[in-house]
Amino acid sequence: MLESPLSDHVEAVLREALSNVVRHAKAITVSIELIVRDEASIDVTDDGSGFAPETTRRSGLGNLAARAAEMGGTFTITPLAQGGTTMHWSAPLP
Repeated sequence: MLESPLSDHVEAVLREALSNVVRHAKAITVSIELIVRDEASIDVTDDGSGFAPETTRRSGLGNLAARAAEMGGTFTITPLAQGGTTMHWSAPLP
């Protein structure tokens, strides 16, 4: 079971990632994988329009990166060759 503050971060990360897909990706499908073992790991993959790294407004993505850093974890966002995006967020368990 995840405890605060990590559980709070996981909930916020999932909310922000899904919000980004709904608002920006124009996706038909989205998949979510949450694994808790030695770390909490979240992968959100969509088949939408992809991610433009040159995007200037990145407040939501910046927040996801800050949450990962605060917990000693990582955050990446990767455009997929076939279209779409995978967002990966992870943080070690306390």
